[in-house]
Amino acid sequence: MAFLKHSILHALSVLLLAWVLVQCQAPAEPEEEEEEEPTEETETATEVTKSEAEICPQDCSCTAEGVVDCPGVNLIEFPAKLSEKTRQLSLQRNKLEKIPAGAFDSLPNLRELYLQNNLLSNEGMDNETFSQLSSLECLDLSNNNLSVVPKGLPRSLVLLHLEKNDIRSIPGDALTSARNLEYLLLHNNKLRSRSIHPAAFQGLKKLHTLHMHNNLLERVPRGLPRRAKTLMLLHNSISEIGRNDLTLLYTLIELNLSYNKLTSPKMHREAFRKLRLLETLDLSGNSLTSMPRGLPRSLHVLEIKNNLINSIPDGTLTKMEKLRKLILSDNQLKLNSVYQGAWMELTALTVSGRDTIKNLRNCYSWQKPFNNPKYRAIVAQEFGARPVIGRLSVRAPARTVSVVVSLGKTLHLPPTGVGQKGRWRDMAALLLSVCPRAAVATTVACLHQFVNVCVNGWMTGYVKRFGVLRRG
Repeated sequence: MAFLKHSILHALSVLLLAWVLVQCQAPAEPEEEEEEEPTEETETATEVTKSEAEICPQDCSCTAEGVVDCPGVNLIEFPAKLSEKTRQLSLQRNKLEKIPAGAFDSLPNLRELYLQNNLLSNEGMDNETFSQLSSLECLDLSNNNLSVVPKGLPRSLVLLHLEKNDIRSIPGDALTSARNLEYLLLHNNKLRSRSIHPAAFQGLKKLHTLHMHNNLLERVPRGLPRRAKTLMLLHNSISEIGRNDLTLLYTLIELNLSYNKLTSPKMHREAFRKLRLLETLDLSGNSLTSMPRGLPRSLHVLEIKNNLINSIPDGTLTKMEKLRKLILSDNQLKLNSVYQGAWMELTALTVSGRDTIKNLRNCYSWQKPFNNPKYRAIVAQEFGARPVIGRLSVRAPARTVSVVVSLGKTLHLPPTGVGQKGRWRDMAALLLSVCPRAAVATTVACLHQFVNVCVNGWMTGYVKRFGVLRRG
């Protein structure tokens, strides 16, 4: 009986030991599954990378920073698949004629869009084409076939480039949505003043740079942005500037009206009265016969070259103490064209080249002055308007004996050697501080080239061939 109990207990112990061994081996199966999991993750990552690579359009290059570059690859259709991470999209120099609806709906991060040099027209896009680009700051549509400034522009837009299109009008509501616009480039189009709605720029409080040169403007457009600082209207057909044409441009710093059809009678003498911050004014290439009156005293640079100016009326330059650069070349000025003391008022005037006041060639009429023995001297009568004469640079033929500068100050040319007869020599005068109180009739023998005129403490200005010809 005892033997039977011992046998039963032994059997139970064996069974218990076997069960324990089985339980101890069971966790080995999950360990095998854990080894397989990394393999699945690697395969998934590979698929994601491959998917991102497939988003880059054919013939384009893409970067991890979100730049998609497709210039000049002959695209005729807009790329269909673009990553939502795209920040810069360059599609210039292609053959795109239209942008399909919803093309930009999946590009919330796009900041720069370059579509210049394509075949885009207003018919090839709708009013909602760009409206969903809530991050867009730069849009370049230059050199396309647009006839009207497109509508539906995003509020975030800072720069809009529309140069070299066929734009003929700007509707009143075209730019309304672009509240943050700062730069608007509309040059080289076919805009006329009457085709620009008076409210076209209304509400654009941040717009400070407006380029409208090389259009067909016949007058200064109405309703220009009031916060503008730079206004480029050169190379148009503007023939007049009325009293109130520029009245609301209080913040204007640079104004370019060069190469229009302006004349002195058609330029109101109070046209510039409100431009109290204006620093640069260019009126070159018009048909002005006298320097305009009422110029802003804030001017630093004034260019009026290539006109028909034959007079500078009395007081025109009064209180223009900030004027540093004055260009009057290629006009019809004579010695008596400038009122006495004019240059004394320009206390900040400096010169860096020969073109500032150089075209006084009509003071006398001779092409080869030293070939005619009758012409021996030039009488300088303008020293009264130039209170300080300094650094007188003279180019004279070798036979010249002396040059009388002012109030008896004489410079003797060095003696010439054999073979130098008829040649030109350069000579620089000593710095003088002679301040004639009245016009001095001083004979300057054979003066030909340039005089560096100092006004109120070495403020310089060049004068070419000053004086009146007289026979010796």
